[in-house]
Amino acid sequence: MGKTQKQSNRVRENKAREEDSRYYLNGFVVCCCVLWCFSFLVLFVVVFLLLVCLVLLGLCCWDVLVFVGGVVFVFGCSLVWLGGGVVLFWFRGVLRRVCWVREREGVPEELRGWAWDRFPVRPRGFFGLGVSEVAYRYCATFRDLWLRRRLGVRPVVRRGSPIWWGRVMHCLLDAAFRDVRSVLEKGVEHWRAYEILSGLAWRRAGEAGAPGCGDAAGFYRSIVLMLLGSSLASSCMHGGEGVGWLPPPTEYRVDGSPLGLSSQLRVDALGESGVVVEFKLGMPNGDGRHRVGLAGYALALEAELEIPVDYGLIVYFSSVSSRPRIKVEPVFIHAGLRREFLENRDEAIDVLMQPRPPGKPPRGCSKDCPYYEQCMQV
Repeated sequence: MGKTQKQSNRVRENKAREEDSRYYLNGFVVCCCVLWCFSFLVLFVVVFLLLVCLVLLGLCCWDVLVFVGGVVFVFGCSLVWLGGGVVLFWFRGVLRRVCWVREREGVPEELRGWAWDRFPVRPRGFFGLGVSEVAYRYCATFRDLWLRRRLGVRPVVRRGSPIWWGRVMHCLLDAAFRDVRSVLEKGVEHWRAYEILSGLAWRRAGEAGAPGCGDAAGFYRSIVLMLLGSSLASSCMHGGEGVGWLPPPTEYRVDGSPLGLSSQLRVDALGESGVVVEFKLGMPNGDGRHRVGLAGYALALEAELEIPVDYGLIVYFSSVSSRPRIKVEPVFIHAGLRREFLENRDEAIDVLMQPRPPGKPPRGCSKDCPYYEQCMQV
């Protein structure tokens, strides 16, 4: 009964919104018709006064005045009738399209980030969670989250582990995107830009935590070369003296505190038209956790910017090397992904509110987990 009641309430709300849309659009149609008639009235008065002045000056006779006035009046009435009909027909079409889109909207209003003050987007508590902590669930029971947040346990990331390589990849990608954008904005030629940035490869590898790693330096050079090639191709195709396509901003900061998330969230990249971009190490394996992460960032962006964010991209890199294989997966951030992220967030908050840590995952723990040793001792 509860679920049926919620569905009926949702149907009534949609009908009420549709009636509101009809009311406001019909009022707008009436205003347009009134303005159309008023503009004709002003035109008729101006023409009539002009003819009267001509008659008084002796430049025109009264017969001409009556004839021209009648013609203008009939012509004006025809325009009012025709114009009013066209405006009414056009806005009726707009009304139909608005109602059609609303009825088939993929994401309901209550699952938008700007609905952070209402259930189900409103959080049960505010712990400043990260999107990765909520969406990826490295530990199925959130035991790692409890250890980190309640006991202050610091992770131990082993060099060469997947997590370590993932951090190196993100640092190198951020550096490559920023460096390419910086040199191109200064007007440096593309071939010269590659010479400059190629010399920074070893330095960037060291800054990413992989000093002396040839694979990391080669990965940086490859990303720089791809970005400069895309920019040069864009500049050649569109012509002109512009720099062409520029890499999107990376590590875009978002305030997720209204959703119970961190106030310093960082989106890997924010593409054109607000497309959320996430970089991942490895190839897609059917695991939907990365898509759930996109939903978390979309909700945070909607809460801060108050614009819909419906699409995202997951860019997979096979490895950190000079010739990585790249696969791009487009994602529609639908209602199901949003609900799953919000359910994970609420579960994580419930775990953090408990005085004791949750149990260990039933399938066992991976030794690559940065909390493995501390977890075994608790």
